[in-house]
Amino acid sequence: MVMYFNFSKNRVKIKLMIRQEIIKLVRKAVKEAGFRVPEIVEVERPEDENHGDYSINLALQLAKTFKMAPKQIADTLRSHILNLQPGIFEKVEVAEPGFINFFLSQDYLQKQVEKITKEKDKFGQLKKQGKINVESVSANPTGPLHIGNGRNAFAGDVISNVLQKAGYQVTREYFVNDAKGSKQIQELGKTAVGEGTVYLNAYLRSRIQKSNLKIQNYKSKFKNKNLYGEAGYVLAQVVQKDTKDFLEKKLKIKFDKWVSEEKDIYQKSKVKKVFNWLKKNNLVYEKEGAWWLKTSQFGSERD
Repeated sequence: MVMYFNFSKNRVKIKLMIRQEIIKLVRKAVKEAGFRVPEIVEVERPEDENHGDYSINLALQLAKTFKMAPKQIADTLRSHILNLQPGIFEKVEVAEPGFINFFLSQDYLQKQVEKITKEKDKFGQLKKQGKINVESVSANPTGPLHIGNGRNAFAGDVISNVLQKAGYQVTREYFVNDAKGSKQIQELGKTAVGEGTVYLNAYLRSRIQKSNLKIQNYKSKFKNKNLYGEAGYVLAQVVQKDTKDFLEKKLKIKFDKWVSEEKDIYQKSKVKKVFNWLKKNNLVYEKEGAWWLKTSQFGSERD
């Protein structure tokens, strides 16, 4: 009997499961080896199949922090991974300057095919994981969405669905770039009061007419920069409502959270609160007229 099996729809689930397994093993190996367990473990798919099915460069990140050669760290982690791994890999190799390459076992992959045929739609539905915030689209509210925004909308929706299937509690977020002091909102404000043409088009003309009463009120209250920010913010809200309607009614994509940069971030002083916390914990320093975040303390090559 010949059985035709559609593997493609479950490919994403398998890749996600393998990545999760690698991350779990690496975290355990790092802990056993006495290194600090990183918050993020990046798992890559090498372009060259000779470098394995998956690869990590964690040893390169840890080398600077622990002042050790990357290859020495990679060799140590490899030993611990081999002691921990449950038969997923045919082999695990270390490559210069400190990459760890994972080669999947054919036996493991064949077992996944058997699981898919047996579990069907339930395949890949893992136990409850943590929470994940997926932000997508987040286009500037200065006009209608374009093709690239639409592509990002579908990509974000698919990623969210896959993560939900994998057991994560997913929040879909759209971040609205509507800060009154931002360049795009200032320029939008100029357009709204008839002093700018950067964003001007037939669509925006119709939205300006819809917002005209509010904008005229602001013209009598504010001048120059403040006027542009206030007028731009008013017009941005109208544009954003159109965007929300388009995503939900035309594309059938809904977001759990619409976060306003102006209302939810700046007006609530969240940037200031986070900055003060970073200063208090000595995680930032001033240099060359700017504040630098000490990301090198957490594995980055530089701040």
